[in-house]
Amino acid sequence: MDGTLYLGHEVGDSATLVLDEGGHTSVQHSAYVGFKGNAATYVEGVNSSFEVGENLYLASEAGSSGALLIDNGGSVSANAAFVGMGGSGIVDVNEGATLDLSNQLYLGFHDGATATLNIKSDGEADVLEDVVIGRAGTGYASVIGEGAALNIGEDLVLGLFPNSDGSLTVNNEGTVRVDGDATFGIGGRGMAWCTVRARLLM
Repeated sequence: MDGTLYLGHEVGDSATLVLDEGGHTSVQHSAYVGFKGNAATYVEGVNSSFEVGENLYLASEAGSSGALLIDNGGSVSANAAFVGMGGSGIVDVNEGATLDLSNQLYLGFHDGATATLNIKSDGEADVLEDVVIGRAGTGYASVIGEGAALNIGEDLVLGLFPNSDGSLTVNNEGTVRVDGDATFGIGGRGMAWCTVRARLLM
């Protein structure tokens, strides 16, 4: 696709994109899943893929919602991902699925925004630069189950700006690897829990 993809462009709009059984979509510029409206994208099954040349945005404007489910070996790649820019965004990475970002991942970008990242059971997210959970809004990430992994090439930040809230749960043999610094609560609140053979490696 030569251009930008909008799903749920206007207030009241609802849109769904499903890529399964080897389905593939490539977007040259950015993709918006829930711009002012509501949208969901499902990438399910081995060889099913969603490639974004620039940035991936979920729930861009206040009142919007955006969901991304990557499951059963599906893959999604982008430059950077903004989950919950102004609205409510969620990303699930499950059962051998992968999320690959060549720059940053933000969860809860603006004040009032909410974002959730769930990585489970052999799901893996690779972020080459920073991960910010709760930039100015509220962000939550969980890495749960054997083989579940979040790999961060640079820094991990929880609770960046005043009134932000960032939390991370690593449980049941999940792993988070941070190649740079990990900072909890710079201007906001940051909390992390590691339980039941979980690993936070820095």
